[in-house]
Amino acid sequence: EFEIYADIKGIPLFGKLDSFNPETKVVREIKTGKKWTQSAVDKADQLTFYSVLVFQKYGELPKRIFLDWVETIEDDELRFTGKVETFETKRDMADIISFYQRIKKAWAGIQEATKNNY
Repeated sequence: EFEIYADIKGIPLFGKLDSFNPETKVVREIKTGKKWTQSAVDKADQLTFYSVLVFQKYGELPKRIFLDWVETIEDDELRFTGKVETFETKRDMADIISFYQRIKKAWAGIQEATKNNY
């Protein structure tokens, strides 16, 4: 795991990436459970958030982003089937800017909720 702390205009951000190389800027996430598809990986907010963190901390977008899906089945217990699929995806500045707007809105909601309740 690789922890990244970042701050965007006073909004504190924290992420715990499954794997990240700060020299090559490669992000790798590992998932079990539900079947992942390329389309789902391309839309995954978690990977976009990680891209925001990398950009904010290092000043550049991840060079490569991977999601490794490790198939599991559950009968009496959770077991790996041995099947692994790797998907590669990308995020661009439009994705970062759009996601930043969501972060800003969420932060405003958090500020409002805590102001009224604490």
